[in-house]
Amino acid sequence: MILYIFKSILGLGAFLIFYILFLEKEKMHCFNRFYLIGSVVFSLLIPTLNIYAEHSLVEFLIGGMNSEHISENPFNSSNLSIEKYGEFFSYFVGFYLVISSILLFRFIKNIRQISLKIRNNPKVDFKNSKLILLKEKVLPHTFLNYIFITQNDYESGKIEEELFTHEISHVSQKHTFDILILEFLQIIFWFNPFLLLLKRAVRLNHEYLADENTIFHHKNINKYQQLLLANISVQNHSVLSSNLNFGLTRKRLIMMGNTKSRKAILLKKLIILPVLIALVFLLSDRTLSSNYSEEHQSTRIENHENEKGKNYTIRNEEHRKAKNNK
Repeated sequence: MILYIFKSILGLGAFLIFYILFLEKEKMHCFNRFYLIGSVVFSLLIPTLNIYAEHSLVEFLIGGMNSEHISENPFNSSNLSIEKYGEFFSYFVGFYLVISSILLFRFIKNIRQISLKIRNNPKVDFKNSKLILLKEKVLPHTFLNYIFITQNDYESGKIEEELFTHEISHVSQKHTFDILILEFLQIIFWFNPFLLLLKRAVRLNHEYLADENTIFHHKNINKYQQLLLANISVQNHSVLSSNLNFGLTRKRLIMMGNTKSRKAILLKKLIILPVLIALVFLLSDRTLSSNYSEEHQSTRIENHENEKGKNYTIRNEEHRKAKNNK
């Protein structure tokens, strides 16, 4: 169990580092969306895999490590008694359940707050969504097919068309489902420190996608950038909603000015495959081929027989010398 946790953390960390170094700055936001969600799935699945390998291949890839050490669990130390391990495990389970319960409570609380806003405020049908008119001053933000906006700004026509397009992009691309998936996974796998970084990367990529769609429809990058800067002081406090997160505005503005290189994108997509193969080999359980196991067993038996023969010869020699001395 502990080894599985350790491997899943390493796996997600490796996927995230690769994303930051090679993928984040490229205009391949749709691909990146599936890569980020897939990173969580693969980091959880890879440690459960069991692959079969020839001993020669294993020795080549991991530097000649003895086969007995390949599948050895470093946490199964003989110095750790069963009683101490059981006591440690019970404490760990208790601590795990406490943290998970707190995160679950927070998740339910956030869902309830959003539900109350939807229930207690006026609603207006808008394209394929519903506008929720709030009394407080907020930036437009989205949850499922609900777009939350300030009622006074809506009734006075102060909300720019670009902001509506941005929020409709979140609705149509169903970004809320990504957020809900990650929130749910964090309740279970809260011990993985890379999950928080991944959530931030997913939210930023959502904004890239919505920005791209907004610029495509309105064809005016400069006006849209000025609009983002003009609203930078207004903040939202909804954890589960897709919204204009202006703490990352600088990255978004830079991304809008980036050019798209098809060759670079294709090359970086191809690099993912060997990275995935390497992680599968390094983080999965490995079982040596049956041929090697039989050969290894026969070699051990032969060595044992040779050792017995040597010991028998030494004992006869000692016995003969003892008789001669008498």
